[in-house]
Amino acid sequence: MSVEQNLIETARSIASSVAPRGSEIEAARRLPPDVATLMGKAGFYRMFIVERLGGLEVPPAVAAQVYEALAEGDAECAWVAFIGATTGLAVSRLIDEAVAEILARSDALITAVFAATGVATKVEAGFRVNGQWQWGSGSTNADWIGGGCVLLEDGRPLTNSAGLPRNHILFFRAADVISLDTWHVSGLSGRSQVRQSVFLREHQRGLGGGAKRRARCVVP
Repeated sequence: MSVEQNLIETARSIASSVAPRGSEIEAARRLPPDVATLMGKAGFYRMFIVERLGGLEVPPAVAAQVYEALAEGDAECAWVAFIGATTGLAVSRLIDEAVAEILARSDALITAVFAATGVATKVEAGFRVNGQWQWGSGSTNADWIGGGCVLLEDGRPLTNSAGLPRNHILFFRAADVISLDTWHVSGLSGRSQVRQSVFLREHQRGLGGGAKRRARCVVP
């Protein structure tokens, strides 16, 4: 069985096992940790990470079939798998040292909110990050979380070669994040918001710092 077909068949199996747990997931307003771990071990979070970094690098069409299969059992599973996989695209653009640290575990779940609602202030050897991000899907089970930030130094925005403010995704350990219990909705309840304040070393910065790596799909 090919890697692609195995992903799809595993998604169908997980969907069958999780379907009876819909009420449990809605009541808890998060995916059960065992389900999130199971999806990680299946490789769903690494579908878009390049093979050189330990990813599966499958075509988007295959990933879509995985999401569809998962959604037949529970929509939250499909959504979190999608968030984990697409966040992998951003991680792949970090420098090698940061990638090795974040992807040290093959089943790690990495989530992110791309909107730049955080502030990262340049300090010695890194950044001090403060921010709050909405719709932190999957964050309650994540190992690493990314948040979009405006970069500042001495109170002024850092700019790119065109003179425009630099917005980056910065990644931090989930243990350094406060999860806000604010997600009370009538569907897709297994999601959350996050807030954090943490110091990051320079290499944990975010988009645009690493080598260009060819992949089947990329962050726009």
